[in-house]
Amino acid sequence: MKKGTETTKSHRFEGFSSRISKLKIDPIHRVRRASFGEDEDETTSYFRSALDHWFEMNLSDNFSQFVRRVNPLSESFAQVVYHEEKIMALLVEFIEKRDQHSLEPLLSLLAQFARDLGVKFEKHFATAVTLVSSIAATHADIEVVEWSFTCLAWIFKFLSRLLVPDLRQLLGIMTPYLGKERQKPFVARFAAESMSFLIRKAGLVYYKNKAPLEIAVSYLFDDISKTADEGKDTENYRDGLMNMFSDAIRGVNNGLHSNGMDILDCILSKIPPSQANNEPAEVVCGVAVSLIHHTTPDTFGPILETVKTYIEDRSKSTPNPNISECCRLMFLLVTTRKGVRIQNWKIVHQIQVSLLHQVTSSDVSSATISTLLTSVTYALQKSPMDELLPYLRSIMDLVSTGPLSKYFLFFCTTFSEWGSERFQSLLVSPLQKFINSSWQDHEWETCFTLLRLNQTGCITPDSSKPGYISCPDAFKSRVNDSLEYPTKDEAFLNALVKLPSAISLFSNSATISKMVS
Repeated sequence: MKKGTETTKSHRFEGFSSRISKLKIDPIHRVRRASFGEDEDETTSYFRSALDHWFEMNLSDNFSQFVRRVNPLSESFAQVVYHEEKIMALLVEFIEKRDQHSLEPLLSLLAQFARDLGVKFEKHFATAVTLVSSIAATHADIEVVEWSFTCLAWIFKFLSRLLVPDLRQLLGIMTPYLGKERQKPFVARFAAESMSFLIRKAGLVYYKNKAPLEIAVSYLFDDISKTADEGKDTENYRDGLMNMFSDAIRGVNNGLHSNGMDILDCILSKIPPSQANNEPAEVVCGVAVSLIHHTTPDTFGPILETVKTYIEDRSKSTPNPNISECCRLMFLLVTTRKGVRIQNWKIVHQIQVSLLHQVTSSDVSSATISTLLTSVTYALQKSPMDELLPYLRSIMDLVSTGPLSKYFLFFCTTFSEWGSERFQSLLVSPLQKFINSSWQDHEWETCFTLLRLNQTGCITPDSSKPGYISCPDAFKSRVNDSLEYPTKDEAFLNALVKLPSAISLFSNSATISKMVS
C-alpha cells in the first residue's frame, strides 16, 4: 500500500502504538541537551544544578513539596554527599507517589544524584532500579514510561565503570522487565535498549578481558534455560534478550558497532551443546536474523566471518557438539533476505562442504540434515558460478552418494522450488545417475519426485529440450509390471500413469495402451 507524505503538523492525535514505536532509549546517541553543571568544576553538584533548573520549570504541588524539603540539604556538592541518605529517602518517597506531573523532574534528579555520588551510589542502586523499573512497567502514561527508562539509561551510563565488571546483580533486577515475567511488549523493548549500553561497554574490553561480557551472557543464558526447564513460557524473554544483544551490536547507518563482533563472538561461544530445547541458541539465531535485516551487503561481511570462525571452532571437536546450531545458522544467513547480504559466497560453500562432511560421519537428526541441505540448495541457486564451481563436485558427490544419498530426492525437490534454470544446468546429470543406480532403493519416492520436478518445469521427457531425463530399462519393466488392476496402492498406480509426462519411459505402443486402458 502506498504511503502518503508524513504530516508536518505540530499538534495532531497520535495513537499509543505509534508513539511507542518512535521512542528510542539511548543516552549515547541522543542529541545533546544543555547539561546541568557541564562546565563547572569537580565540586559542582549536578543534582543541585538540576534542582534549580526544574524548580523554575515545574510548579506541580508534589514537586514543590519535594523542593521545600530537599533544598536545605543540597545547597552544595558537599551537602549532597553528606545528606545522601536523606536525599535518597526523599527521592524514593516522592517518586513512589507516581504523580505524573512531577515524575519527569524527580526521575531526572535521581539520575543526576547518581552522577554526583558515583561509586557511593552503589548501596542505593538496587532500590533505585527496582523502583524506576516498576513504574515503567505499570504506569499507563507513555511519557512516564519514556522518562523512567531514560532515567535508568543515564544511571547505567554514569555508573558503567562500577557495573560492567559484574552485571549479575543488575541483570537479576532487570530480567523480569526483559520479558522473564509477563510484561507489555514495549516495556521489554525499552528495558533491552537500556541494558544494551552496558552490554556494549562490556564488549568494549572483550579483546583484553573477556570476563565481564562472558559473566553477563552466561548468567542470562543459564537463566533463560532454567526458566524453560520450569515449563514457563520464554517467548517474551527470548525477544527481550534478542533485542538487547542486537541493539548492542548494531551501529549507525546500517553498520555494526566497533566492538559488535566481539559481542556476537561471545554469545555464539556460550551456546550450550545441541539439545531438545536450546533457548540460548534460539536467542542467538534471532540476533543473527535481526542483524541481517539491519545491515547491507557492504556491512554484512563481518557477521559471516564471525559465524565462520564459530563453526570452524566447533568443528574441531568430533563430533561437533553444536552441529544442529551450525547448520541452522548457515540456513538463516543464506536464506534470510534471499541471501542478498552475502558478497563472498566462497565462504558459504567452504562452510557447507565442511558441514556436509560432518553430518555424513556422525549421528545427526533428519531435521538438522534437511536444514543443511536446504541451505545448500539455496546457495547453489544464488551463488555466482565462478565462486561455486570449485566446490560443485564435492557438494554433488556428498549429497548424491554415501549416507546422504537417501536425502538426494528431497534435495532435488527443494532445489526445484527456487527455479529451473540452475537445476537443469547443475542437477539433471546427477539426478540421471541417481535414477540409473538407486531407483530400486527409493522406488515410490522416485516416482513422486519426478512428477514434482516436471510440474516445476525442471525435467522433461522430450530429448530435444533442457532437463531431459531417461528411464533405465529395469525401471521400465518395474513400471510395466506394476500396471495391474486392482491395486493395493492406488496413489502409486496413479503416479505411474502420469510418469510418462515427466520422464522418457516407453516407445512400446502396447505398454502405452496398457497405461491408457
